[in-house]
Amino acid sequence: GWAGSSWYFYRYMDPSNDAAFASKEAVNYWKQVDLYGGGTEHAVGHLLYSRFWNMFLYDLGVVPEKEYAKKLLNQGMIQGRSLMLYKVEKYVTRNQDDQPIDIALPDEESEELLVIYGLLDKDEKLIITSTDYEQSTESIFRYKGTTYRLLYSRHFGWRIPIEFAESDDTILFEKLKNLQETRFLDLPDFDEKNFAFEIKDGVKRVKLVPEIEKMSKSKYNVVNPDDMVEKYGADCFRMYEMFLGPITDSKPWSTTSITGVSGFLRKFWSLFYDNMNGKFLITDGEPTKEELKVLHTAIKKVNEDIEKFGFNTCVSAYMVCVNELKSMKCHKRLILKELTILLAPFAPFIAEEAWEQLGNTPSVLDASYPVANESYLVSDEILYPISINGKKRGEITFPAGTNPKEIEATVVKLEVVQKWVNGGGIKKVIVVPGRMINVVI
Repeated sequence: GWAGSSWYFYRYMDPSNDAAFASKEAVNYWKQVDLYGGGTEHAVGHLLYSRFWNMFLYDLGVVPEKEYAKKLLNQGMIQGRSLMLYKVEKYVTRNQDDQPIDIALPDEESEELLVIYGLLDKDEKLIITSTDYEQSTESIFRYKGTTYRLLYSRHFGWRIPIEFAESDDTILFEKLKNLQETRFLDLPDFDEKNFAFEIKDGVKRVKLVPEIEKMSKSKYNVVNPDDMVEKYGADCFRMYEMFLGPITDSKPWSTTSITGVSGFLRKFWSLFYDNMNGKFLITDGEPTKEELKVLHTAIKKVNEDIEKFGFNTCVSAYMVCVNELKSMKCHKRLILKELTILLAPFAPFIAEEAWEQLGNTPSVLDASYPVANESYLVSDEILYPISINGKKRGEITFPAGTNPKEIEATVVKLEVVQKWVNGGGIKKVIVVPGRMINVVI
């Protein structure tokens, strides 16, 4: 099994060969795999077993390369967000000797957030509250002239299925009681005094503690992809997974954050279609320099980052591009056509629909991928920050390519500069072409 799973890629080079696992002609033609990808749980198989086996085949003279892949990529794991219920033990001691003393706990409810300890007396009530979930915590206080230490620690946590929890990481007490009664949870000494409560809108809720760990059915933190696709669409689900972070990093899933990508796709579609009036907005005007710059900046960024497997930064580039085109009220066919092709590998369904509405055939996936035109990225004007002794005091725009001497001659006459000079002298003016201006006084 180990051997078979470590050389199968060679079989793809010569799948119909009944005499050998692959002929020398086929193996010498294809040689190395360009890119081999696998999850972090299979990293040992990719980085150790398969390379070991390939070196063994290389020593036998069966394969031409010591390493079977030019690049190995192990993508990070999408982690789950578990919600833990902790039972809290508490006791009060005299500060001097830590001997437990008998002080009655309150038998009335308090609406104060997370009240988990309290001392009740005929004349006064002392409420100890905490939002700290460290393993061991203490609070020192004085009561009737005596110093006491209140100690508490959390016990083993029970995982609460995320579908039973509220969006604010709480669970309704009635739901918790139902889980206990149906034996889904085995909570010894089930008593509401053992848990951290809060009262919200008149309803009692138990506070849960979030923890990031492996997404697994046994941990009750699995998010069903089918449910996400049903609610947000496949494009949104796909793009959000890429947007979570670098592909090689493990990152926690957050259902609440997926709405950001959903909003981006809606904004992209609003460049094509007016939902309020039910009509398409596509026009055939010539793009402006500003629109072309926005588009080709995105093309350059996406093309560069795809080569580096920076899919999360590609999504950011799409968002910036769409936001700027939206602010420009750009609905021009020539701009949207290139943007649609650029987006297609990340959001193929909405891109296909947009492609068709632009009047194009066949599929958007058959179109040539856009290439950045550097001439559109060159600015005609440059906005210079003006600093006085290193602190920014103003801004000024010059045509690109303006001689530094001309910039200096103009800047020293500006009102903002003369204000700070205040009749004194200017020692020197530093002009960094295309970057900044600093006046030393």
